Amino acid sequence: MKIRKLNVILASAVCVLLAVTLMTYSIHFKLERKLESTIEGNLMLNERVAAYEKQKHLKTMPTESPSEYIK
Repeated sequence: MKIRKLNVILASAVCVLLAVTLMTYSIHFKLERKLESTIEGNLMLNERVAAYEKQKHLKTMPTESPSEYIK
């Protein structure tokens, strides 16, 4: 009887440990995917900001030739 109870307790402990491990991996991979999408989003935003800054710089550049500044 005692051996049977011990086996049941050990089997339950293994099942709980397995469930916790699977949940931990699941949470880890979800967070990893979220982090990757956040990084990709930030890179895209940085590219858009750089393009905007470049466009803004081109709009504010004077249209005169550089030789007129030397005068």
